[in-house]
Amino acid sequence: LLEIAPHDPHARAGRAVLHARLGLRDSAHEDIRLALAAAPADPEVMYQAACVHALLSQHDAAGRKAALAHLGRALERGFGHAEVAADRDLSH
Repeated sequence: LLEIAPHDPHARAGRAVLHARLGLRDSAHEDIRLALAAAPADPEVMYQAACVHALLSQHDAAGRKAALAHLGRALERGFGHAEVAADRDLSH
């Protein structure tokens, strides 16, 4: 999808989550940084940022704080609580 729409923040954020699941820390952080820069108020992108930080912060207090901050902003902007409760990415 990024080949077709390289500036799409949702596609970039989605790839960031995939990279985080694979443990590709640098590329996950770069993708989510670019997604947030392109869509700083988008609750879905904020939520995916929370997932990226949660996945990559198992031994990193700063990363956990970043995950919680992004999650809080996503929820404040209307991201669904039901999705949060069912998402295993946040349980890391």
